[in-house]
Amino acid sequence: MIKYLKNNSFIHLEKELKKIKSYKNLKTFYLSFFKKFKKLNLKYRFAAAVDFLYINKQLKNINLKKKSIFLGIPFGVKDVLNTKFLKTEFGSVLFKNFLPGNNARVVDIIKEKQGIIFCKTTTAEFAVHYFPEKKTINPFNSNHITGTSSAGSAVAVACGALPISLGTQTAGSIIRPASFCGVIGFKPSFGALDRTGVLKTTDTLDTVGLFSSDIYILKKVFANLIQHSSQYPYSKNFYQKKIKRKIKIGIISNNFYHYNNYDDIVKKDFDYFCIHYLKKFNVNSNPQVNFINKVHKNHDNIYCKSLAYYFSSIKKRKNKISDIMSSMIERGNKISKKNYLESLLAQEQLTKKFELMMNDYDFLITPSTGSVAPKIGDKEKLDTSLIWTFFGASAISLPIFYDKEKELPFGLQVITSRYKDFFLLSFCEKILKSLNKKN
Repeated sequence: MIKYLKNNSFIHLEKELKKIKSYKNLKTFYLSFFKKFKKLNLKYRFAAAVDFLYINKQLKNINLKKKSIFLGIPFGVKDVLNTKFLKTEFGSVLFKNFLPGNNARVVDIIKEKQGIIFCKTTTAEFAVHYFPEKKTINPFNSNHITGTSSAGSAVAVACGALPISLGTQTAGSIIRPASFCGVIGFKPSFGALDRTGVLKTTDTLDTVGLFSSDIYILKKVFANLIQHSSQYPYSKNFYQKKIKRKIKIGIISNNFYHYNNYDDIVKKDFDYFCIHYLKKFNVNSNPQVNFINKVHKNHDNIYCKSLAYYFSSIKKRKNKISDIMSSMIERGNKISKKNYLESLLAQEQLTKKFELMMNDYDFLITPSTGSVAPKIGDKEKLDTSLIWTFFGASAISLPIFYDKEKELPFGLQVITSRYKDFFLLSFCEKILKSLNKKN
């Protein structure tokens, strides 16, 4: 199990902020925070936009006498979510200095509950794959990548600059950066958090999620970002009765076709965890999940075809977009309408198969990634992250593994079926407490 880097603990910040009785004291409290943030950002380059005058304005507007959920807590926001007073560039030179004129819905909720929108975090171009070399730095080793598109949010938490950051995932953009940077990355159920005002890349896959250094904040923030009204009829599904029987767990390893390509240290440490830490659970080491191996091709069809549609206006501006983005758009244009619809149907059918299978399991576990963070320029190994996104499932990466030779972390991924997010968070909280006791 790895030790967290020096993080700004949400619990600590929460306690300190609750003691503050005046704006003057609040400003004084934040001066040291500002200095640390600036220093860390200079070193790790995780902020896409930050305006200290805007932060100060938000601090002035905080009502210290009013009890609120996120009183003065600073949030990082991935640069694909609209922010009215901070530029939103989507990781692209095509939107340099763009101000959308509104906030994403989740941003408004944070502000309403007196949270501070502290900065926009760096993202891959249009939240896809392309990250310029060393645009954002891995806190463990600057010669290794930070992961895919939500990497800025992961690094902001990993280096201790912020206690919580928003990200998004369409394939593995929360789970992979969390694994490579040694933080908790939580991809909620599809549709759990409102996507209004968030860059759209793929209708059936885009999901808003969170990074943090502890489960406590995830549970609190997630519970208070879910919409509760007649306009969101599915929100009630997140509140279900607790499991009173022995928890059932399925292990995903060799039943995933690409698992044999995983690094030996990943397989070794994962096997050790399964043998020594899952004794008190009802475990099946070989669940019948061969159908998951049909996902990658169908995910690629849906993703690329959607990119070709939503970004059709930029395809002629090849000098302004990356080769990766250009090739994915071209690939999408070559996918026939018939193949696209077949893949959407496959998504529906395979998701039903997954949900049916999950009647026999409470959770699935698997390594978050097939390796530690690859060196800059090297390819990532195929993993299962996009499979759970494809199913709309809830998944989380826990920073519990560490390659001592390479001095890099990698995560344990825990998955459950849609709407069981609070079960997942509570279960993972118990895992982390159990590991802390044994270490």
